[in-house]
Amino acid sequence: MLTQRFYMIQFTKEEQSSEEKYLKTREREEDRKKELMHPQKVLNKKENKRKALLSKNQQNKKLIKYLNLNKRQEKLININQEEMSILPPLQYTYSNEESLELLIHSIKGNKDCNSERKAFNLCRSTVLGKHVEPEKCLDKALVFVNCFQKVRRDESAACQSAFNSTLECGKKYSESTISLGSSCQSQLDAYLNCK
Repeated sequence: MLTQRFYMIQFTKEEQSSEEKYLKTREREEDRKKELMHPQKVLNKKENKRKALLSKNQQNKKLIKYLNLNKRQEKLININQEEMSILPPLQYTYSNEESLELLIHSIKGNKDCNSERKAFNLCRSTVLGKHVEPEKCLDKALVFVNCFQKVRRDESAACQSAFNSTLECGKKYSESTISLGSSCQSQLDAYLNCK
């Protein structure tokens, strides 16, 4: 009777161990299938296990190295920003007077060179409403630019005085909150209609 019990216990232990072995092999097979299906998740799990095994000192050392790298990168970025800001910020900007001159000339150029501008835009446009490269319309572009330059260069004395009065009016009202167009409309109309 005692020997029977001993054998039963032994058998159940062997049975349990074989079941455990079976379950472990089954888990391994499932893990392998997961590795094949989702290798990144498995790598992340392995990485997490590896991180858990690292001691706190090693993690702290890595963190310190990472922070030092970030500080170095910040210093490099700051140095690059300082090097890039060597040029004065206002070197390539227009003055207020130059901006007003260009604005007034562009208004007159838009009126006087309207047909040239339309020809250039039609040359560049496609059926879909997009624009092709301007070098394909070089002749029309040159005509358009020359027309605008002619407006700026070839002004009669009457047009020059009308331009100067418009410019002076623009300078007077450009710093204020009053609208430039409504305040200087009569001078601008005189400049646009002069020949």
